Amino acid sequence: MQDIDFLKDKAYPLMKGTAQFCLICLVDDGKGRLITSPSTSPENLFITPDAYKGSTMYGGTADLSMIRECLQQTISASETLGVDVEFRIKTQQTLAKLYPYQIGKKGNLQEWYYDWEDLKPQHRYQSHLFGLYPGHQINPEKPPELAKACRKSLEIKGNQATVR
Repeated sequence: MQDIDFLKDKAYPLMKGTAQFCLICLVDDGKGRLITSPSTSPENLFITPDAYKGSTMYGGTADLSMIRECLQQTISASETLGVDVEFRIKTQQTLAKLYPYQIGKKGNLQEWYYDWEDLKPQHRYQSHLFGLYPGHQINPEKPPELAKACRKSLEIKGNQATVR
């Protein structure tokens, strides 16, 4: 009972406020999907087909993974508490419109909206894998193709990617 009281009185209001902020930040990508814009990669850079190197874009996988996790957890808390049915429905509708994870031409989980090359493929930066961990959206059973793409991303980065 103490856990439910904490969820109701402390955690859920913060979760709902964060979810409300996320809903405000999302924009339509022109194809009916919701994305963040602007977005940035804090450490890694992409290379576009015309050789532009950058870190600012729209629809970054890390952003969308964190937002997806926030919305899912808020929906779950709302269901557990039996509160905010209208907000829950709005959040579920928004969640269904989020730009989905994409698998790149190398079989990796795309870090950016487009399947651009990494400037430093072995860079330690791995926040685009947030949906796998610490998030709960990707695992070997659901959806297995995304788990395989995460594995491929780690293989591309190599064993030395997180070693300093």
